[in-house]
Amino acid sequence: VLITLESQRATSTLPETRQPVTPVLDALAADSITPRRGYSVFPHTSKALTAVTCGIVPPADAANSEAEPTDGIPAACLPALLGEQGYASKFFQTATEHFERRRGTVANFRYDELMPLDEISPVGLHRAHYFGYEEHLMLEPQREWLEQQEGPFMLGMLTVTGHHDYKLEGYEEIDFVDDPLLNKYLNSIHYQDAFVGRLIDMFKELGLYEDTVFIITGDHGEGFGEHRVYQHDNTIYEEGIRIPYLIHDPLREGQVLDDPTDQLAILPTAVDLLGFDLVGAEGYRPSLLSGEEQPPVVATCYARARCMATIDGDMKVIHHFGDRRDEVFDLSTDNYERVDLADQYDEAWRNRHSEFATKWYVAAENFYEAAREQ
Repeated sequence: VLITLESQRATSTLPETRQPVTPVLDALAADSITPRRGYSVFPHTSKALTAVTCGIVPPADAANSEAEPTDGIPAACLPALLGEQGYASKFFQTATEHFERRRGTVANFRYDELMPLDEISPVGLHRAHYFGYEEHLMLEPQREWLEQQEGPFMLGMLTVTGHHDYKLEGYEEIDFVDDPLLNKYLNSIHYQDAFVGRLIDMFKELGLYEDTVFIITGDHGEGFGEHRVYQHDNTIYEEGIRIPYLIHDPLREGQVLDDPTDQLAILPTAVDLLGFDLVGAEGYRPSLLSGEEQPPVVATCYARARCMATIDGDMKVIHHFGDRRDEVFDLSTDNYERVDLADQYDEAWRNRHSEFATKWYVAAENFYEAAREQ
């Protein structure tokens, strides 16, 4: 079960709140495999879904090319790989399928079926924002589909409530913080957290829980002016790219992994947990269960040539294209990125990190260009 939580930043990036925002995920974390810091590679939903589902860097464009029918995703994604092993698959969302051509993207992932908002009756439930409804709407059709399965399955889903403009109807707000906009967002995140709890309860009711691996991650975070940036596309700071990242196998003990990692490690880890081997695995991240060191994390802004970040251990270098100088943060002592240490590191050290990120970006572009030419 692959759960992607819309716009959900890691709670470690939040200011102090009057009560816990994500009690379900907090409890699950103790019994899950989770990196100390997990990251989105591309803080935009369709791109993040590609990274999560396919284990490859998504196409770095604003044209939703991952939805193109011929060469959108030149790789075997998790539903395709598991489909070869007899797994049925279905993807659910309570946003319309037309938003960012989601049907095309899900088809390229090779899910057998998609059930978007357009095919679910929203009677009795409420709008979450301008293009979707609350995700509890998915539970009943998911139950019906699960009850029809006679063999192994992959269930994927994307929540929507965390997306701006955070206007969930028919919901009594909890008082988390004083800032009214941030408080609306936190209520949306709290709602998504409750959905995860209800989904897992449903699996327990159906007798499926102990035989299911749950992977729970965010597509990206969300900024509220902490670094003069709002929302997500170009929020390269921790509030924009650090996300919840839990791999919950009821038959395994919880484990916190020291290396920071990103969404690209999800596919190889899922394959590993399910007892399969990846052929040609050199193109993927190491599984989080392999004991191998994870490579440095790279994240990029949605706008081309605007900003990128490299996270290597505790050190984070943000490369700003153009005239703005790069920034350096030690996340072990400065989780909220308040103290720029760029002056304490020589230019050659900073340039090595920036060049690493740029080469990562160019390699991804060349990968897609080569696929289009085949």
